[in-house]
Amino acid sequence: MPGPHPRGAPAEERLACLDALAAELTARGWTAYVITPRGRPARLFVQNPHDPGMCADVMAAAGSGTGDWWFWFGWAERIALVDTPGVAAAVIVTELQRPVDVR
Repeated sequence: MPGPHPRGAPAEERLACLDALAAELTARGWTAYVITPRGRPARLFVQNPHDPGMCADVMAAAGSGTGDWWFWFGWAERIALVDTPGVAAAVIVTELQRPVDVR
């Protein structure tokens, strides 16, 4: 999904990106599933299997400036480009394994 899209990515493209990331995370033993709330963009819920309190929502959206599409944590931190779900999964696993007070 490179480059800008004038009205955001179609829902199917967002879902495809999130599904690819969910597959990477579940292959590593993590809980990851797509949530599609009515009237809102889809998001991926991710949970550490060893510490269920360590969880996050991840979205796929354009970054400012270049218009490239990225995975983002719900707290507005960029993770990785959407065409690199393996890299994104590694970043998410690392982030959700850190003690909360280190963030």
